[in-house]
Amino acid sequence: MLRQLTISGVRSYSDTNEQTIEFMSPLTIILGSNGSGKTTIVESIQYCLTGAFPPLSDNGKRFVREPEIEHSSAVKARIQLVATGTNNQTLTITRRFQVSLKEGKKAFQTFDTAVELGPMDQSDGDDSDGGENTKNTKNTKNSKNTKNNAVSNRNRDLVDHIPKLLGIPPAIMQHVLFLHHEDSHWPLSEDKKVKDRFDVIFSSDKYSDALNQYRDHRRELVSKQTEERHRLTSLTERYKEYHILRANLRQYQDESFKNQESITNHKEIIQKFESN
Repeated sequence: MLRQLTISGVRSYSDTNEQTIEFMSPLTIILGSNGSGKTTIVESIQYCLTGAFPPLSDNGKRFVREPEIEHSSAVKARIQLVATGTNNQTLTITRRFQVSLKEGKKAFQTFDTAVELGPMDQSDGDDSDGGENTKNTKNTKNSKNTKNNAVSNRNRDLVDHIPKLLGIPPAIMQHVLFLHHEDSHWPLSEDKKVKDRFDVIFSSDKYSDALNQYRDHRRELVSKQTEERHRLTSLTERYKEYHILRANLRQYQDESFKNQESITNHKEIIQKFESN
């Protein structure tokens, strides 16, 4: 659940005057005239959570407030989002970046990206009174003085880790929660594009991969089972031959023992004849 958003230096939001938005429970409605920054709020939340720039932002260069407006060579921007993640834990995401202007060319640069895990959110989630929401925000700010856990400052790590902390699949974030209005017509696209988008949303590719892996593994096990059956048949035949050979050996040993006794008896008879 989103709780607080702080923006500065993004599109129409000044880089010298931070604007903070408190999100009420269970619903927050944002009203404003065209160009007042309503879409920027959603785009800022999306960028904070996913690291993805909005469409037509030129990889962030047009996402930051224009340096020409501020009569400056660079504009620094900051977005901080406070939310409640899984296990009711406070999640604070901060992204700092800037756009600089040099010789008429813009350059985008990321300064700092961090996620802090604070203490458990003790609110009951049903507060509709503004004062209580403000109180919860103060607790969030005070929690920074406690021992928080920084997850990472690498964007790639955050993109992978934030959805897990919030308990929301990345595909749901990208194609459902933060679907830009310019791409909202995708359900009316051709069948293949709609199917591909649903496959991503419902992770059908993972199911297909798992099914293929199961089939390959099953095929491998069946092959091994066939080989083991042939081996078992061969061992069974050899075992039977072993018993036959062992029985023959005992028979030959018995016959050899009898022949040895007969030879001994004949030697005794021969000795008696020779002595007489």
